[in-house]
Amino acid sequence: MAFAQRIATPNVEINKLFRLVRDDMMEATAGRQEPYTYGSLPGREDFYFLAK
Repeated sequence: MAFAQRIATPNVEINKLFRLVRDDMMEATAGRQEPYTYGSLPGREDFYFLAK
């Protein structure tokens, strides 16, 4: 649910988006669920799901 709500936010870089999703989940579950992000996205380019 947190991801579905955040993905539509324009101009949020993907790494930031996943950190926000993590924070939303932690808050919604009172810390009982803590999502982790694994991967190795390139650091030279930003990626946006939705940009203006």
